[in-house]
Amino acid sequence: MSNIIDLIKISFLDYRKFLLKTSTYIFVGIALIIALLSIHTSLEFYIHTNQELDITKIGRIFNFCMQFVIIFQATVMLTEEFRRGTIPFLFTSSKSRTQILFSKILSFVVFCITICLINFAVVTYYYYAKDIIVITNNYFGLFFVLYLVFAWFIGNYFLFFSVILKSRMSSLVTGMFFLFILGDFSANLANKFPVLDKFLRFFPFDGLLYFLLQDINIEKVISMLVFGLIFFVLSAVIFERQDLV
Repeated sequence: MSNIIDLIKISFLDYRKFLLKTSTYIFVGIALIIALLSIHTSLEFYIHTNQELDITKIGRIFNFCMQFVIIFQATVMLTEEFRRGTIPFLFTSSKSRTQILFSKILSFVVFCITICLINFAVVTYYYYAKDIIVITNNYFGLFFVLYLVFAWFIGNYFLFFSVILKSRMSSLVTGMFFLFILGDFSANLANKFPVLDKFLRFFPFDGLLYFLLQDINIEKVISMLVFGLIFFVLSAVIFERQDLV
């Protein structure tokens, strides 16, 4: 029980690091401005055409902009420690390296939940401010689950590259490169060999950047949870064996 409490404390401290960084507010602010401008343009179109607007469309515009902030933050949660030379200080605690990595992931998931709450605040405002918007009963549950799954997979995916490359920019560029390459590879493989389609559905890279814009796909959710765990285990194994002190 004490180990769990300690992990929560460490995660809270890591979460505070996200909140104390100026870059966090800059990127969130830029993405929020772009999202609000896009939402406003969509609202004007629906108002002029006398159509009702489903609240999920507003949420998806917001998600499309914010997912890039999430990806960027995934690359800095560990690489900032390498850049500032504070990695050795992490090992002064009694926690193992695997526990330290898990606390990083936990703090990142909490950060993504914060972004999700901002999403809820934005769509709630527009729901009460505009009469043309229709809210669906499962909206909040849908997007909360999508954010949790996306945070788990993206956090562990970029953690893997961060452990190996130790550089924010290298981790971001390399991670995005393989994200697109693996996505195209699985899509092309499914087109050429339809018999493999049922297996490739559990390959999470195809259409990953559209995950927050869609309804819940159980197969996709399971694959992202499983592959997220795989990337975490690989990261932990490599991190435990690195000479970082």
